[in-house]
Amino acid sequence: MRTTRTYGPYDGPYLRVVRIGLKAEVFNSYFNSVNVNDDGTLPDFPHRVKANVNLDAVEFTMEKIRKVIKKLKPKLTREPEGFSPYLVKQLITALSGSLSLLFSSFLTVGRILSYWKNAIITPIYKKGPANYRPVSLTSVCGKVMERVIARRRDRLLTC
Repeated sequence: MRTTRTYGPYDGPYLRVVRIGLKAEVFNSYFNSVNVNDDGTLPDFPHRVKANVNLDAVEFTMEKIRKVIKKLKPKLTREPEGFSPYLVKQLITALSGSLSLLFSSFLTVGRILSYWKNAIITPIYKKGPANYRPVSLTSVCGKVMERVIARRRDRLLTC
């Protein structure tokens, strides 16, 4: 069963918005105004890793996947696919082997599921007038894969 959140009216410094569609437009406009547009150019970074080291050596073992899943916050909201971190934690034994094979095959072919790239962006209120920040809800399985890769990356950078 999928639940939906309802938000009260948006009280900005100059307006009060009640209609859901209009609220979405106001938040979209605000988030676009405070973010930087990506022009596609990458900044120059000094090389911090030896030339013969690469992330192709990431191993998605069942144990590494279990460690990452155990650290998931179980109270996080459901992701776009409808799975909650709580469910993934409860099924850790059944999922870790399948996820290990799945992640390894993704690394081999250099692709991931397209819907893992999607996110539900929701505004979270912070203290202050009209002070919201965007939070992206993404795939729990995608997060697990990212965290295994991030651990490997961090170990390479601290060598």
